[in-house]
Amino acid sequence: MDGEPLILDFSAVKSAASSFLDELLGRLADEDPRGQAVFDGPVRIQGMTPTVQAMANVVVAQRLGQQIRS
Repeated sequence: MDGEPLILDFSAVKSAASSFLDELLGRLADEDPRGQAVFDGPVRIQGMTPTVQAMANVVVAQRLGQQIRS
């Protein structure tokens, strides 16, 4: 991706299914050679509630086969 980052704005999202987060965020991280670092560059996430963010962290880590840090 060149140019401006893609911003995924979750500010109106109160809850999300883990399967949705896995297919959206887990797949993005898994299919990009940068892995989870894709979210530090071309794809930016903003406005997640703490609960949705915690779920997103878990599904991305599971997709990438990483140990989840508390």
